[in-house]
Amino acid sequence: EIFDTPEYVYVVQEYANGDNLFNTIINLLESGKPFSEKDALSLYFQIMSGLHAIHSNNLCHKDIKPENILLDKNKDSTSPNTFLVKITDVGTSRIFGELKNTVSSSSKKEADSKAISQLTKYFDPTFVPVELLQGNYEEKSDVWVATVLLYLMLTGNCPFKGEDPNEIIKTISRKRVTLKGISISDDAKDFMKKIFVDYSQRLNSQQVLDYEYIKNYENASNENLKNFDLNNFKTFSKSHLLKKNIIRIMANSMRREDIIKIREAFLNMKGEEEFIT
Repeated sequence: EIFDTPEYVYVVQEYANGDNLFNTIINLLESGKPFSEKDALSLYFQIMSGLHAIHSNNLCHKDIKPENILLDKNKDSTSPNTFLVKITDVGTSRIFGELKNTVSSSSKKEADSKAISQLTKYFDPTFVPVELLQGNYEEKSDVWVATVLLYLMLTGNCPFKGEDPNEIIKTISRKRVTLKGISISDDAKDFMKKIFVDYSQRLNSQQVLDYEYIKNYENASNENLKNFDLNNFKTFSKSHLLKKNIIRIMANSMRREDIIKIREAFLNMKGEEEFIT
């Protein structure tokens, strides 16, 4: 709510007494507390429930990332499955169809390629759904990104591998999610195969909530995750935050003409400037 007075403008926001999603997991594990598949699924179920509420109003969030998932902790419990998830920063949300790009020419593909090459110098590709590479971001794009968070919570690693951002983008474009050699349940792997696919084949938020493995998350293993890569998880979390801060510095220090060039590259790729945050 906003209260406007002759002297001040007061903005009243909902309070969350915990940290963001990834910082909370790091703090738990570093303090020796367990984090299980059940814990990860409990948080994911809440994220998907929140997204479903947004999607039910014909909106897509469009900016799901760790720092936009805040946790409200139960003062009497340190168990993650008792934390209340709060999704923030809905200022970039858009009505379904507003971000759809119907252009599909060879010149457009060439522009997309150049834009991707330019943007991967500055932005983390980890949370880029495959359809965004063709200039589209819709309802089920949120589902893809939220499931990247789930994969990270279960393994400590990113689902799409690459030595550099361009390689990661190539892996995403081929939908080559890493499922071999990771210590997650077969149910988790089967679920990932329903999400990291082409947009038309992907589950929507309601279908995710109705999916047996997700719906019955309380039946998932309560044992501490095996082979969770905490070091990589911490490195990724810090790197993601660093890139965000670099963007802020760039915005305040770059010449206007340089910022315009980067902005135009992004617009050429997806037709929407506000996805950059």
